[in-house]
Amino acid sequence: MDIRGQRGGGGSRAGRRDRAGEPARSNATGGGAQVTTDYAFRLYVAGQSERSSTAEANLRALAGARLPGGYELEVVDVVARPGLAEEQRILATPTVVRLLPLPQLRVIGDLSDPPRVAYALDLPDEPQEVRMENRLEREAGDG
Repeated sequence: MDIRGQRGGGGSRAGRRDRAGEPARSNATGGGAQVTTDYAFRLYVAGQSERSSTAEANLRALAGARLPGGYELEVVDVVARPGLAEEQRILATPTVVRLLPLPQLRVIGDLSDPPRVAYALDLPDEPQEVRMENRLEREAGDG
């Protein structure tokens, strides 16, 4: 996994977009109202490969655990949208870009090391109850 912090430009949006826990192209409020979130990510993948699916699942799990206030996720298939990938200088997939809050940050890989990915994307620490559950699970495994 390659971790890079970069300030980056905008660009057009393409691909599947959703908010935490919602299917692609749906609205988290269900009523059509816009939802403002503090965190927004764009995940660049190459087709419907297992590696792409793993990266998306890993990012959703991490963001769901670390961002209880919600987040926005857009998934871009670079096979279908090569121009967008080129414009954003995406050289490898999967790549996640944290769009908000600024500065933009990037992580390349399947996102399978949650603490490292959280650190690279500058996500807040796990909520207290999750830390306690993880500690209890580790202690139960040791004993």
